[in-house]
Amino acid sequence: KDALKLLSEIGYKGIELVVWGTWDTAPERLTAEMREELRRQLDGDGLILTALMANLQPSSDSDQQRKNADALKASAQLAHELSPEKPPVIETTLGGGEWPDVKDLFADRMHAWADIAQSARTVIAIKPHRMNAMDRPAKGAWLLSQVESEWLRMVYDYSHYDQRNMTMEDTLAISLPYTDFVAIKDTVTVDGKVGFA
Repeated sequence: KDALKLLSEIGYKGIELVVWGTWDTAPERLTAEMREELRRQLDGDGLILTALMANLQPSSDSDQQRKNADALKASAQLAHELSPEKPPVIETTLGGGEWPDVKDLFADRMHAWADIAQSARTVIAIKPHRMNAMDRPAKGAWLLSQVESEWLRMVYDYSHYDQRNMTMEDTLAISLPYTDFVAIKDTVTVDGKVGFA
């Protein structure tokens, strides 16, 4: 509650909630009453719920894939309950590995995720992440071209391309046809390592 109020007072207009693990806003931790209270607070503080960060990673393990599917469905339900008029996107990165080794698995799993998204009427937006297998816009575009679903889109976040010899113009040209969500943050280099700020 205090965090949302503070963000509103600072002047933020939108917010992304983390909905995985032990975060307070994970679907399994929010009762119906808590969800209603959170929706009222978002409205009262004038904050638009732009995204839910689910942090799901495709897996070759069928049990894990089932858990991912359940988490997506729970996140989609939460999205509609917290913002019925305009449900936020469900944002996720896809995890590690070497791209040639995992791209076909990712494509296969994305078909199932797109079906869940369509059924739930909620967009899933995948983010190319500088520390993951899908780390460039071209890889994200390839993956989305394999699925071809309006319910599976991309996140554009230049911080994952900055300081990697990728220009904003070039990455935008590749990303924009697939982009449904934009994140903005800086990168900083400390002791030779790039981090987010």
